[in-house]
Parts: sequence; structure tokens; C-alpha cells
Amino acid sequence: MIDLSGLQAELAKIDENLIRNDLDLIDRGEHLKRRKEIYEAIHPETKAGQSQSIGMNKSLGNNVTEIISPTFVDDTAKKTGVSTRVIHEEIQIATNLTPESKERLRFNVNP
Repeated sequence: MIDLSGLQAELAKIDENLIRNDLDLIDRGEHLKRRKEIYEAIHPETKAGQSQSIGMNKSLGNNVTEIISPTFVDDTAKKTGVSTRVIHEEIQIATNLTPESKERLRFNVNP
């Protein structure tokens, strides 16, 4: 048992649901969407376009940057065993479908 609170606890719960539960496509996408929000709140340096400077490259004369934590997609793929492409697609579905469309899909899949 690990003592977690706040966003860390919610992230752990989502991870458990993604790994253990047989979620439908809509619920899985919603879980992934929320996981991304939490992960990027905990690791803001992993947001698209963000990086963390770790020093200078003297031979090139510029900053060397590196993301210290894995990106949301890489972290999620590693923990769930799902490809990064599927993760992107499922988040797109959760983001782009209207609530009405989501309900219709749920109804048609689970009559």
C-alpha cells in the first residue's frame, strides 16, 4: 500500500482503472483525458512545447534542453501496455465527441 493524496491519489485510481477494468471506448477516453490533465499538472515540464533547461552546450554555444519526466503519452503507454497511437486516438475521441454522441455510442454498444 502506498499513501497518496490529492492528484497523486486520483492518478493512481485512474491508472488502476485503465489497467484492471474493462472500460468501453468512451470511458477509457475520458479516463485518459483526465489522466493527461493530472499528469501535466504534476509534471508541467512535460506539456507540449515545454522543456527544462539543464545547461549550456559549450561547443554549440546554446542551451541544452531536456524533459526530465517522461511525456504523458510515454508514461501512460508504459503503465498500461497500450501503444502511444491508441492513447492519442482515444483522447481525441473523448475530446472531440459531443456529450450526445457519447451517449448514443454507449447506448448502441450496450443495448
